[in-house]
Amino acid sequence: MSSDLWQKLMNKYTRYNQYVDVVSCWESLLKAEFDDNDGFKFDRFPKDFHTENGNTFKPDFAAQINENYGILFEIKRTVGGGEDGYESTIDQIEHYLEDISHISDDSDFPENKDVVFLVKENNARRISIKVREGLEERGLNTDNLIILYYSSDTIDTIFCYIFKKVDWHSPDFSDEHFEERNPLNEVFGEENDYEGIRPSTRRFWPYRSRCPIMNDSPPPVYLSSLLWIDQFYDMLNKDQRDNIRSGRGHQEIEIDVEELYQKVKRDFPIKKGDLKNSMDFLVEGNLAQKKNDEEFDYLLKYRKLRSTRDIQTKQKKEGKRQKLKELSKKFINHYIKYHTGEKPEKKEKTKEKELEEKSLLDF
Repeated sequence: MSSDLWQKLMNKYTRYNQYVDVVSCWESLLKAEFDDNDGFKFDRFPKDFHTENGNTFKPDFAAQINENYGILFEIKRTVGGGEDGYESTIDQIEHYLEDISHISDDSDFPENKDVVFLVKENNARRISIKVREGLEERGLNTDNLIILYYSSDTIDTIFCYIFKKVDWHSPDFSDEHFEERNPLNEVFGEENDYEGIRPSTRRFWPYRSRCPIMNDSPPPVYLSSLLWIDQFYDMLNKDQRDNIRSGRGHQEIEIDVEELYQKVKRDFPIKKGDLKNSMDFLVEGNLAQKKNDEEFDYLLKYRKLRSTRDIQTKQKKEGKRQKLKELSKKFINHYIKYHTGEKPEKKEKTKEKELEEKSLLDF
C-alpha cells in the first residue's frame, strides 16, 4: 500500500513539475525569438476562451506572436481512461480549433491561430494518431494542429528538455502571418532535420524561478515543497535561523493562511484554497499542527530536511531544480509515515535515460 501511495504522490509532483518546466521552456523560447515583435505577448495564465459554437476552454498557456497570429497550448502527459479518455481529449482539442468569440477577461487574441498539443514522449505516437483521426472523423480541419512530444534527458549532469514533432509530416506552423518564414518551422521542420529544440535548465530556469506554477492548481506535495524553500525560511527570525543552521531541532512558525496568501500572491498568482490544502498536507506529515486559535490557523514545525541523496551537477540552476524534487520526496515519506503508519518506499519506477545534448540553432 505504501509503495502505491508513494508512487501516486510522486507522480502528482512529477507531472506538475514537468508542466511548469514545459511552460517555462516555451516562454524562454518564444520571448527570445519574438519579444521584439509588435503585439507580442506571452500569457502564462490565460482566462476562459469562449468559442463561436458556445464552448469554453482554458489554455494551459498562450502566446500572441504578432498582431495577426497567436498560438494556444495544451499539455497532457498521457491520455488515461481508455476510449472515454480519448473522446474527452478530442472534445477538448476540438474546442481549441473553433473560432473564438471572446475571452472572459475581455482581452484580445488574434483570429488566426495555431494549436500546439504537447504530449509526453512515451505514448505520443498513439495519442497523435487517435486524436487527429478522431478530429478528422468529425469533419474538422486539423491543418492548424501541431502535435509535439516532450521528454527530458541528462548527460554529464546537464539536464535538458526535448521538443519534437511526433510525426515529421504533420502540419507546420502557419507562415502567412510573417514577412519571412516562421522561425518555429526552422527548428521543428525540414531545415533543422526535424530535430526540434533542446533547452537546458539554464535557458528556462530564469522564467521558472520567477514563476514556479502554471495555469493548473499545484498539488499539495509540490506547493508544500515550494513554500518550504521560498517562503517559510523567510518567516523565521534571526535566532530561529541560527538554530536551524546549528541543527537545534524544529522552529515553530505561526501561519495565518490569509497573511500567507497575501505574501505569496505578490510573487506569483495562487489560490487561497491551494495554500490551505498544502498546509493540511504538512499536518498529515507531522510537519505542522492545525490550530483553533483566532490569531493563526497553523503552527508550522520548520526544520532542515536533509536531501535523500547528494546532488552532483555542473549546473547551479539544475541543483535548485533537483533540490525541490528531493524535498518533495521527504514530504511524501513524512506523509506516508504519519498518515498510514507504514514505512515508505522511496524507489521510483522510472529512471531518466541519458542522451547527448546538441545545440540547435541559437537556442
